[in-house]
Amino acid sequence: FAESFGQYLDMGDNLEHYSISASETSTDETQKALAQAVSSLKAATALFVFTGAGMSVDSGIPDYRGPSEQAQWGENPELSRVYGKSTQQLSENATWFQEDPGAAWGCDVRRWFSTVLPATPHQGYHVLNSLCARQKDGWFIATSNIDHQHIFSGADPNRVYAMHGEVFANPSQTEVRYQCSFDGTDGIGDCPGGLWTATTATLLNGLDEASGRVREESLPCCQLCHRPGRPNYLAFKDEFCRVSAFAFGPKRDAMVSWLRSLRSCGSSAALVILEIGCGTVVRNPRNRTEHELRNNHNAVLVRINPHEGAVSPDDSRQISIPLRAEEALLALDAILKIDPAWEAGVGRSQQQQQ
Repeated sequence: FAESFGQYLDMGDNLEHYSISASETSTDETQKALAQAVSSLKAATALFVFTGAGMSVDSGIPDYRGPSEQAQWGENPELSRVYGKSTQQLSENATWFQEDPGAAWGCDVRRWFSTVLPATPHQGYHVLNSLCARQKDGWFIATSNIDHQHIFSGADPNRVYAMHGEVFANPSQTEVRYQCSFDGTDGIGDCPGGLWTATTATLLNGLDEASGRVREESLPCCQLCHRPGRPNYLAFKDEFCRVSAFAFGPKRDAMVSWLRSLRSCGSSAALVILEIGCGTVVRNPRNRTEHELRNNHNAVLVRINPHEGAVSPDDSRQISIPLRAEEALLALDAILKIDPAWEAGVGRSQQQQQ
């Protein structure tokens, strides 16, 4: 971080005139965007965070379509050789758990468990937690990621909504939540369904490294119809996922209710929407953040994305920061901490009330 941004100098009270040493990313426009975002964060009394795959990249978990050769849909000759599918086909694997569960689970264990289990939340997650703790009108985090990184970083699980489910059933990563591969609760299957958990170790110990398959005796089996089980998170082109187990329920209801209260006529809350690492192909995260911006005239949208960060140039309430997630969040944190009042735990909204 120090090599990338250098020192923040002589900012004083004028956030438009701070200085960042030259780097590949510290253009004048980026500096201006960071200053605008800092100003909005100082005035904020509520924070809504929505994170996508780009948020996890700095923790060592690849995104799907990013430019990095490590992207999940980048070329991976070894996986393609073992499983006979392209990397994109490996992610669109809902029916694969029905047709060849040993291979499907083997691929899942090799791809997800090998990246999520050793991943450690980067420092940007802790910056977010600190920002959330300052909001007198509350906060909520929504994510399209299934990697538990927000929970691992210490965020309150009751205020983190994982819209696509999660790889593990508990924060300690010792259990996996299963469903029937033919679940018809929300999808097109014929099984009345059911959810159950089993230890992560069962799958890990059952993986045959040579074949890339999980051995039959270690595979989950539906307790109702005795057909293969699968993980209870949403894959691409997934018509069998029991989404009601995670996409709807108390957390989503709490988030929607809180956001609606901020839009009410009597609310004076100043909302900052931090959208981080959300792309343009899967539109659900951006649909939500843009919906909140349209319907809450006291809201400001800060979009952090190094490759797909475009915002409306005619809307002063939209700010684009073309940096990676951790880089942007550490930069914002460093600038905010220059202000003694911020370091003392007093935001601008509190100063104005005094």
